Parts: sequence; C-alpha cells; structure tokens
Amino acid sequence: MGLRSLSTPSKVIVLGASGFIGSSMVDYLSSGKSVEVAASSSKDLNLLDLSAVRQFFKQFDSSSSYLFCAGISSIKTNTWESMMENITMARTVAETIASNGALSTVFVSSVDIYGRPQEPLPVNEATPPGPGSYYGLAKLASEKIFEINLSGKVPVTILRCPGIYGKRKSHPSVLGLFIEKIMNDEPITVTGNGRILRDYLAVGDLCRVAEGFLETPYDGMVNVASGRSIAIRDIIEMIANQLGKKPNIVWSAEPGPNDFDLVFDTTRLKRLLPEFEPVTLEQGIRKWIEGDP
Repeated sequence: MGLRSLSTPSKVIVLGASGFIGSSMVDYLSSGKSVEVAASSSKDLNLLDLSAVRQFFKQFDSSSSYLFCAGISSIKTNTWESMMENITMARTVAETIASNGALSTVFVSSVDIYGRPQEPLPVNEATPPGPGSYYGLAKLASEKIFEINLSGKVPVTILRCPGIYGKRKSHPSVLGLFIEKIMNDEPITVTGNGRILRDYLAVGDLCRVAEGFLETPYDGMVNVASGRSIAIRDIIEMIANQLGKKPNIVWSAEPGPNDFDLVFDTTRLKRLLPEFEPVTLEQGIRKWIEGDP
C-alpha cells in the first residue's frame, strides 16, 4: 500500500452524482478545475444492473478515474435489503472497472465500519472493524469488494468518513436537524448527559481530500475526519450561539444505541495530504448558516 505518482486523469466519473456528497463533488470538481467531470446518477444508470454498468462504462478508457459516492444512506433506510443493494452496486462497479481498467478509484466509505470501537481511542486505520448496523456492514463488504477486484490492477483509495455536513436542502443530516430545530424553537432530545463525542467534517473538506487522492492515488484506506471530536451538547450550544437563540434541550436518561465516543487518529491523512487543514466545526457551522455551501 502507498502513494502512486500518476498523471492527471483525462476524466473523473462521479457515481452517485444526485446525492448530497456526489452532487457536492460534481460542483467542486467542475468549478475551475482542469479535469473533465462526467456525472452519473440513478436516473440515468442503474448500478444494480451489471450489463447496464458495463455498457455505460464503455465510453470511458483506462485514463479515467472513478469517484464512487453512490449508495442508499443510513438516514434513508438501514435494512437487510438496502445493505444488499449497496453491496451489489459496489460489485457491479468494481468488476467493471477491473475489466475496463482505470487510472484510479476513490471509494467513499464510512466510519460506521468500526461500530462501537472495542480498542482504546483514538480510532486509526488498524482498529478492527465491528459494524453495528447493516449500513456499516455494507460499507465494509464494499471496501473488500473493491480491494479484491482491483488489487494489483487499479489503486483504490478508501475514504472512511464520519458525519458529513453542508448546506443541501435534500440532505437530512444530524447537524442540519439541530439547526432546523433551534431555528424553529423545537425541542432537541439528547440522551445521557450529552457528553458523547462526535467528529463532523464539512463536505467541502471531503471534496478537497477526494481531489487530492484523484491527483495522487493512495492504495489503501484513510480516516478522513477533522480529528477534533466535540461533545453533542457543546455542538448544540455552538449552533445556538451562531443563531443567537437558546436551544430547547430535552434530556433523556435512557441511553441510546449510539451512546459511545468516536475520536479519530488522522495521522495517515496528514502524512498523505500535508497541506490539508479542515475547517473547524465552528467555522463550518457559521459558513452554513450564512449560506455558504
């Protein structure tokens, strides 16, 4: 595993271009960048159909790179059926890239593959996976599918991402829900004492990281996080202060299924992309509230 010095791709194909992350990638890579971008969504390509994927990919040659953002999000549904569809999409794409060839591939995965970490924090790329949901299991299986199919053929950079936030009306994120409830003076239910630590990354930062690995591929997985985990109650207060409002927090003594800390070691990310510096959560929330996507 390691960085590979390759020429700039002739084209970047973004799969899942109608979703929150995919559409953000298309906007970012298309704005003043030198690379040509081809966007594909479920409206024009059924990634569950292997023959359709093979036919669609015929228009691209081995000098192209692929950015896989497609999938059914855990916010939408987290079932056996959605897991199998996500795994199938990864298989059809990975098998087709293996046959056609490519300059590189970037797969947007999730820190959900770790589940509730069983080893001391922070979580690094060597932390044993233990997904606690169908979504996390699908992401882990998809990582392996890309590795199995493309090993020794095409470098695959796997981006393990925490919660991604940014201004997109169609994206019901946790931070977006907090902002909406505080703006509308609606109650926010918080389990435990609100001290559970979470790491959130601005979608613009994820786009910059993806661009970096498209330019200089890395064959392996990378935790793409801010490296600054913050307590949920402090995040809510941060948003409320930005809005000039008082949050209506309803404390629940009943523990939630995700009441565990997540703190990430971003040493590998910093080593591979030394110039990358993520925005702080406070900066990101301010930009979001002010209307900067």
